[in-house]
Order: sequence, then structure tokens, then C-alpha cells
Amino acid sequence: MLADPDRAQEEGGEDDLVVSDEAEVTEIGPGCPAFIRLGSNVRDLRTATGMTLDSLADAASGPDRRPGHSWVGQLEAGRTQTGVLAAMRLAGALGSTLDGLVEGIFWNPGEIARRPGERRPDSERLGGFFTVLPPGEPAFEAPPEVPVVGRREEVVAVIARNVGDARARRHLRRRDLGLADTAGAGLIESGERQPELAAVLTIARALEVPPEFLLRGMRWEPPAGSPTPPRRRGRRHDFHANDDAVTRLWRDDLTAAEIAVRLGISPPSVEGIVRRLRARGVSLPSRTRGRRAPRAVPEEGPSTGKGPAAEDLGLLRGRVAGNLRRYRLAAGLSLEQLAEATESSLTPVWRAETVGPEPRLTTVVRIAGALGVPVAAITRGIGWDPRDGRLALDAADAPAGEPEFGRRLGANIRRCRREPHLSQEDVAARTGICRSHLGAIECGDALPRPITLLILAHGLETELGELFAGTYDWYVRPLPPPEYAEGEGPPSKAERQERLLRMWGEGASTRAIADALDLTPSAVGGRIDELRAVGIDVPYRHPPRSPTQLATRLHRRRRSRRWPGP
Repeated sequence: MLADPDRAQEEGGEDDLVVSDEAEVTEIGPGCPAFIRLGSNVRDLRTATGMTLDSLADAASGPDRRPGHSWVGQLEAGRTQTGVLAAMRLAGALGSTLDGLVEGIFWNPGEIARRPGERRPDSERLGGFFTVLPPGEPAFEAPPEVPVVGRREEVVAVIARNVGDARARRHLRRRDLGLADTAGAGLIESGERQPELAAVLTIARALEVPPEFLLRGMRWEPPAGSPTPPRRRGRRHDFHANDDAVTRLWRDDLTAAEIAVRLGISPPSVEGIVRRLRARGVSLPSRTRGRRAPRAVPEEGPSTGKGPAAEDLGLLRGRVAGNLRRYRLAAGLSLEQLAEATESSLTPVWRAETVGPEPRLTTVVRIAGALGVPVAAITRGIGWDPRDGRLALDAADAPAGEPEFGRRLGANIRRCRREPHLSQEDVAARTGICRSHLGAIECGDALPRPITLLILAHGLETELGELFAGTYDWYVRPLPPPEYAEGEGPPSKAERQERLLRMWGEGASTRAIADALDLTPSAVGGRIDELRAVGIDVPYRHPPRSPTQLATRLHRRRRSRRWPGP
């Protein structure tokens, strides 16, 4: 079990972070790989921003920290860590996020017992551990080849290969992929069914990989000699040419007169375009006579500066505690089970949910990995105010107002389209996607198919990772290395059956057989009963308990003599 980094942190600043019992543990403590990678991330971010140790320490110092840059130097040297709120101040001062601060540090949860009495001994139990990647090494290896796909069948085949590879390396069953239809998961993995994007997201969540991982290893290109799009018929003038510009400028809070000046049209034309777009379902904020909505002007008061009154640590820690409890209940875990998954005692988990001392950053990483949520989700609702240089509750990022996946994906597609100054008509001409369908995707009203995303990525000249950035809300960790070399595979059904019969005849325990065959102990008895039912003579380990059970065994014995089986 890992040492508790939150112990002995009841009082005082974070300069007194090094705990004596942590120094005896190589997994977490001064000089451990997690601390070294954390310090490397902070150093790289500080160097990129051109800040010195003194300026960073001054910008990230909170009301409970003593002045001085020694704690930042200790952090960059990998000798210590920091609390989650202090880490948010560091990330805000460096212009990064909490996930960027812990980049390359992943937690693999330990085995959780369903009931307290079912917990296995530590010598047999699979414990949790950190995976720390060297700086610059990606979390997922690049595919060996990237073939060009042009048909849906080719896309389905690549997705099936990626799903099967990730599931085998995670040691999951098809029923664990999160789909309501287990048979459908098998059809997707075998390449017989084209998955919808919602199914791809569900499978990616179960496998703890980003969505673009399941779509990697392929790229779309238009077939050679493809016909050019037909020319527009009807009116010479395109009355929809200004739709995208009006939508963008209206959402940027410009008035109808300002939009008309920029586009060279009249204000009534702008208002007519806005009314037509709203009738088509485009979300545009309402105003009075085309003018901006009045904004509330904050009252000016005396500056309080940095100090205990600038940050309400009680409210900030309360938000962290509320997020932890909400995600734990959503995962269906008790405090004891969460402590097992994080390889810690019950005390730090209980303190984190009861507005106790500020939890350490590595503790939050472990809890996030055990709950299957990003590290930044634990601090959702807390934002960094660059003007005042402090943390504050952000009502716009409260947990109840999380945007859905479709709108995030549509916003990314719209951003990638506007950066090179492309209109929806330009993208439609490049990709062959209907303009109205593209508008529905950007508004989040429609989810594209996987092949449509590949076509959009090619038309926008971007990567799939850019389109999926910030769209998923689950924990992502690297996959373990493949268990079998290239060209090899798992044992066949006949080989597994032969091994089961051999170990059963040698008197191996049910637990040992389950571990050898990657089964649950309860499934071993079911496999033995299936073999006996088809006439295979499998010896019994216990005498019959009733005449009926004796008659059943004798019947099976006579049947096995008539058909000895394999």
C-alpha cells in the first residue's frame, strides 16, 4: 500500500511537505518518477513562458503560503509535491491546465473487492501503480502504417482491429465494453457492423482511450477522377453567402449596424438573416432591436489584494469535496472501495470528501484514475482569475452545466473551419458533405459517422485529435504492451480446455485455475459442468450429497464411456 501523502498536513504551509514515511516508498515520495516528471513539466512550462522562480512563486502563492521561491525549486527538482489548489495556481500562472501539469503521470487502479470479505490477500491481489512516461514520449504508440481508406467497409475493418487490440491489452471481455448489446459489440469487433459515433465513444470510455485511438491507422482521400460538384442552378445571387459571417459576428456580440458595415450590406438585411437562421434552428442570442443586451457593470471597491480574504479556501475545498463525492457516487463505489483502488488508507479519501486539509496532487491523480474521470474534473467549477491572480468559483463551469459531446465536437469543427477562413460552402465543396448537414454537425444537432469525421479532417487539413480535443470526460491511460508478439495470438479454445482438464486433474485450486485461464473463480465450475454435460469424464472432488446427485454422476459416467470425448 502506498504511503499517505496527506498525513501530517493538517497545519502549516506546503513548504513542510516531505513526510518521513514517504521516503521509504519508491512508488511515491521524494525523488520518485512521479515527482520527477511533475517537476519536469513545471520547469518546461516555466521556461516556455520566460518566468523566473521568483516570479512564478509570487504569481502562484496563495493565502496559506509563505513567500519565497524555495518551494518551486524543490518542486522542479522532484523532491516534493504540492496540494491540488496550489497546483491550480501554478497551472494558471503558467497559462496551462491541471491536466497539463500532470501530463505523462497516470494511475492504474488496484483490484476492488465487491464485498469486504471477498478481498484477496495482498500477495494475490492486483495492486494499483503509477505509470510515468519520459518527457516527450506519447501515451499511445503510433500505428505502424496508415493506409488510405475510401469506403465504409475499410473504415469498419480498421475500427474492428483497433477495438480488438485495445480490448485484448486491457484484458476485458466484450460484455465490459459498455454496450447494451453484447452481440453487437462482437459484430463491431469482427468488422461485420458499422458502429455509430455514440458506440465508438462508449467503447472508448470502457477502454480508457481517447476516441481518436479507435479511428487511428487510416486516412481518407478522395478517389482519383472523382467528378466535380455540380454547378448551382437557379438565382445568380447566393442569398446565403453571408450566413456564416453573420452567425459568427452576432455571437461575438456585434450589433446589426456593425455587422452591416463589415459585410457591406444593410442592417435590415442582417436582421433578416438572423431571423431566417433562427427559423432554421441556429442558436443565436436574443436582443432588443438588434442591440446588445445590457451588461452589468461591477461596482468598484477598495482592492483587498492577496490574502486570506482574496481566496475563500473553505469554499474552494468544498467544491473539490463535492466533486469527489459526486463522481464517487456516480461510479457506485464506497469509501472503502475507493481507498482500495487508490492503494491508500481510508483517512485521506474521507478527508478529501469532508472539506478536510487540502489533498495532495498525487492523491487527486489516484482518485481521478480510480473514478475514471480526468484530473481537471475533480476541480471543476474552480477557475483562475488572471487579473487578480487568484482562484475563484466559476459558475459558468459548474458541474451542472457541462456541455454535451455533440456541441463540443461541433465547436471544434467550426473553429478548425474558421481558422483558415473557410465557409461552410468551401468545406462542402472540398468534402462533398451537404452544407445543411455540416451546419447541423457544427451546432451539435447531428453526430457524424466515423467516415464523415475522417472526410472532415481531410477537408479541414487537421488531425482527428484536434476535432476530439476537450470532447470526452473520462480518464485516459496508456495501454499495456501487447501480450503476444506479432503473428502470435491467444491460445485456442481446445488448448484452454486441455489446460483446464490438466490443472483440474493435478488438483490445482479453483483460484489458481482462474488466474491461469484469465477467468473468475465462479466461472471455473461452470466450465467443468459444461464439459461433464457433453460426456467428458472429469473427476469429482467431493462425494455426492444426495441420491439424485449420485444418479446424475452415474449417468454422466456411462455417457462418457460411450463417447470418451477429446
